[in-house]
Amino acid sequence: MLATLKTIREEATRGMKGPFRFAGRTITDTKSIEGMNLGMVVERTGHQHFAEFDNSQLCYYDISGLEKSRRDEWVAGLLRNHHYVIYAAEPEKAVAFDTTLLEKEE
Repeated sequence: MLATLKTIREEATRGMKGPFRFAGRTITDTKSIEGMNLGMVVERTGHQHFAEFDNSQLCYYDISGLEKSRRDEWVAGLLRNHHYVIYAAEPEKAVAFDTTLLEKEE
């Protein structure tokens, strides 16, 4: 998975000079259980190796379109595997927060 993510980044930045900022989605299938399972692996891998990519990235998902039986798990995974989250039910009702605020103190 890590090699695939690095290849995608390399191809997306070929001939470009950093710093790189991306907005988009690598995970396109969030309507099936299989797609969501793969997506959670991609999100976790990307987060674990984020510093190696040397870029900033904004991922977006339509929560209402997620496969319903895994929706809660998916959202929890997004909170674990991103540094910051912006939730916008409507443009004028957006809220952003640092996900480290959700970490349990030991």
